[in-house]
Amino acid sequence: MSINEMYFSELLGNPAIDPTGEKLGVLYDIGVKGSDTFPEICFVAVKRGKKIYSVEYSFVKILNRRILAFNRRLKNIPLNELNLECLWLRQHILDKQIVDILGSKVVRVNDIKLAYYEGTVRPVAVDIGLLGLLRRLGVGFVGNKFNLKEELISWEYLEPIYQGTPEILLTVPQSKIADLHPSDIAEILSQLNSKERTKLINSLDDETLAEALGEMEANFTANILENLDDKRASEILEQMASDDVADFLGDLPEFKRQRFFALLSQHDQEKIKKLLEYDEKTAGGLMTKEFITFNEELTAEETINKLREMAPDAEMIYYLYVLNEKGQLNGVLSLRDLIVAKPSEKLKNIMRKKIISVADRASAKEVISVIAKYNLLALPVVDKDNRPIGIITVDDVMDLLLPGGYHHEKV
Repeated sequence: MSINEMYFSELLGNPAIDPTGEKLGVLYDIGVKGSDTFPEICFVAVKRGKKIYSVEYSFVKILNRRILAFNRRLKNIPLNELNLECLWLRQHILDKQIVDILGSKVVRVNDIKLAYYEGTVRPVAVDIGLLGLLRRLGVGFVGNKFNLKEELISWEYLEPIYQGTPEILLTVPQSKIADLHPSDIAEILSQLNSKERTKLINSLDDETLAEALGEMEANFTANILENLDDKRASEILEQMASDDVADFLGDLPEFKRQRFFALLSQHDQEKIKKLLEYDEKTAGGLMTKEFITFNEELTAEETINKLREMAPDAEMIYYLYVLNEKGQLNGVLSLRDLIVAKPSEKLKNIMRKKIISVADRASAKEVISVIAKYNLLALPVVDKDNRPIGIITVDDVMDLLLPGGYHHEKV
């Protein structure tokens, strides 16, 4: 390691002395501040007996692996309470969890690397590896013996979830978390403790959180929703896919189910009530009520314009289902079929009339067989009059095929 580099664990407990050698105490913490890539040290915290004082960094002459030396006599150094505006490395960062968005996991800060940058010592990275932990325990030589490598995350990638509450940080800007797959966000949430999970949840928009909750076990989802106010919990449930809400409610004890059911709009209550009537291992229990249908008399251009107005979710437009005047399923077409068709062509002339569908009471085994046989991304579910009542997506089927409930995070 360069003489211009050091680790926070190597500095903690070092004697704090004035120019005459008089000891003030020992280094207890370091406070940093600023929006630079690598923030400047603004205060050092010194433990003197049972009390902890903060000293402005302008009074520090030397900070290295052996000592903390001040540039004036002890009696001339102002001793203050800990400055609450600082980010304190020991209090706020060391041993805390970091949401590593790049790896979609939660890691722990075992040490902090400091180095000279633009003429001053600054934190430049956090160490999340085993070597950092061994160094903290005073046996870093063991890691060196086995050639353990540093596992560093540069400070420039750290960003607090909230300004002023730096105990949980992201390793990429917070705005990027919404770009993660819902399963990754669900996994991160499941690894955090209650306090830190709440901070992350409060930073997510309703749509992002709703999609993540759709990937979780019912009890875990209930725990999160119970800690939200009714208004936000209602909005989250409204954003969730109807089949996810039905699965969630269906797995809850009756008293909890009634509480969350009451938060749904009347329209959603009717949809969910119908889904809950089905056994979860039937087509009706697997389907979602969010799907798109168009009348066969519409032209390709009219259909595209309607799609623009609706701005549906991606899973809703695997296929477009075409109905006759009685509302019966009469055909199907893909987005490609629609886009390449002449604008004036009616759907009934470009749709595929050979439709693969299943009845609402069909078994899950039959659903899997049909989707696999015809290599479908989505399968329409119809009632006894051949009217579409839902679709089953390939994602829904994967839940059944993967072992051990892999798709939903177990917590």
